[in-house]
Amino acid sequence: MKPPRRANPLQRGDNAPVFEAATLDGSAIQVPPGESWILISFLRYASCPMCNLRVRELSLATAELEAHNVTWVAVFHSPAARLGRHFHGDASHHIIADPGRRLYELFGVGRSWWGMVITMLAPSFYWRFVRASVLGYWGGLIDDSFHSMPADFLVSPNGEILLARYGKHIGDHLDLDSIAAVVQPVAGKISS
Repeated sequence: MKPPRRANPLQRGDNAPVFEAATLDGSAIQVPPGESWILISFLRYASCPMCNLRVRELSLATAELEAHNVTWVAVFHSPAARLGRHFHGDASHHIIADPGRRLYELFGVGRSWWGMVITMLAPSFYWRFVRASVLGYWGGLIDDSFHSMPADFLVSPNGEILLARYGKHIGDHLDLDSIAAVVQPVAGKISS
């Protein structure tokens, strides 16, 4: 049975949908996370240049995020076999395959042709696309739908959403400074 589609987008203060999923290496990810914060990034398909760039950025920031007690996972609507060709090693325990889009529906992450138009009009897209191309992320086979939009959610240990961002275009994500600005003050109150 398919979960019901969300009527309203999730926002700060809401409880995140409860779920458990396996990453590419078989590690279990659950929400609420319990001991740490979790950044859930919903991306598009395995060969998406912008998505590969986002995973690279998160991978490079893993130590910084872990210093703030934040774990990150990236959810793709590609099958695990295709994702495994793109992400191995350390990245594999941060990647969730969701070809049936179950988690996308739980979090209300959708598709938008208008978002693709905005993508083409956003100067930041071209800068990020050039950067992705220079790093060798050229694209390829598209799984499911080309017009999927990204979304990011920062979830507290008890399951409360601290930040929610539904991307307006395919490169629109929460930045690390925004995450640190929310997590640092909260972490200070917990440890005091």
